[in-house]
Amino acid sequence: MRVCLIAFFSLLLPSSALAQAAQQPSLSEIWQAAWRLETIVGSWRADEMRDADLDALDPAFDAWQASEGTEYQRYPEQLGRLLSRQAYDVWTSQIDRELRDRRTLEVAR
Repeated sequence: MRVCLIAFFSLLLPSSALAQAAQQPSLSEIWQAAWRLETIVGSWRADEMRDADLDALDPAFDAWQASEGTEYQRYPEQLGRLLSRQAYDVWTSQIDRELRDRRTLEVAR
């Protein structure tokens, strides 16, 4: 619902009202973040994990060791399911995008 309201109000604003300060996300960034986080279709389309080969096993890879000293340690349950570097890289990319989207929407409020 919020996505529809953002789209509707963006059509009503004059172009001068769309000018943003440098630290403010653009309307397009807000729209995209809201689409990915708050709609089922957008969330599904943005899910990079569905294309990753999560069943590939790399015995030399340790997700716990790879995440040592990073913010990814806050997700121990998900780390335990990552069996290869490729799956780990896709997962970290997904986490980074979700965090950026949340920050974008928080700044836009």
